[in-house]
Amino acid sequence: MLELCLVYEFAPLGGLNDVLKDDVVASQLSWQLRLEVAIGVAKGLCCMHDLIPGSPAFHRDVKSANIALMADFTPKIIDCGLSKYVPDAGAVAMSN
Repeated sequence: MLELCLVYEFAPLGGLNDVLKDDVVASQLSWQLRLEVAIGVAKGLCCMHDLIPGSPAFHRDVKSANIALMADFTPKIIDCGLSKYVPDAGAVAMSN
């Protein structure tokens, strides 16, 4: 019997929302580092949208609580429970 499992890397800093609320840790987030986190999130979302041309996946719940930070402040997009996979983006009309 085949069982599917979802495995996440351990993110020692926790969620971005927790980091921003903690004054001690947030003080380590220079504007340059904040920009790098934002760019990392944008690259991750771009990968989801464009990894397979014509078949994007959309996260649909991007927020600071769904961004995990590694020890070096590298962001990881988590909690893809509301993600939507569109097998043929050209054939399906997107709606809000």
